[in-house]
Amino acid sequence: MTAAALALTGVDKTLAGRRVLREVTFDVPTGCVTALIGPNGAGKTTCVSIATGLRRADDGRISVCGSPAHDAAARSLCSVVPQDIGFPAAVRADHCLRFVAGQRPDRQLAPNVAILGERLGLTGALCRRTGALSGGQQRKLAIALALVHAPPLLILDEATSNLDEQTRETTWTLVRDYAARG
Repeated sequence: MTAAALALTGVDKTLAGRRVLREVTFDVPTGCVTALIGPNGAGKTTCVSIATGLRRADDGRISVCGSPAHDAAARSLCSVVPQDIGFPAAVRADHCLRFVAGQRPDRQLAPNVAILGERLGLTGALCRRTGALSGGQQRKLAIALALVHAPPLLILDEATSNLDEQTRETTWTLVRDYAARG
């Protein structure tokens, strides 16, 4: 039996004296798309931060593909599109993509950079500096960066905010296709 792509068991977290997570338990099976839905302030981003090893839980267990989330090995299995994004303004978008793709050249499922840019509607923007991209184009670039090295776990935190309807649908199609490949 394969370990879940992500597993949280009994996770608690207190921030600034306020308990934001209380005994959170859920599994994300490999090859599945799972959504965390709740109002602002419900702890979704805190869950993402803990799942990606950016924060430590006060209590509970978190694993990525069977490894503890805070281990470097687990973090290398996970790719995130954060809620807030920022890029070095002077670097071209295609250079960002090629740099990230080159970090894990061994990934067999990794999509071609040009095809990924085309599917996300970034083709004309790839030769521009990231500081000159619109908010929607920056969001598309963040999604492309998350997908380019085919991580076993992809976490999207409000990934389709700032996107037009067509790109939002394209993004979810990419995610569904990616999940269907396991």
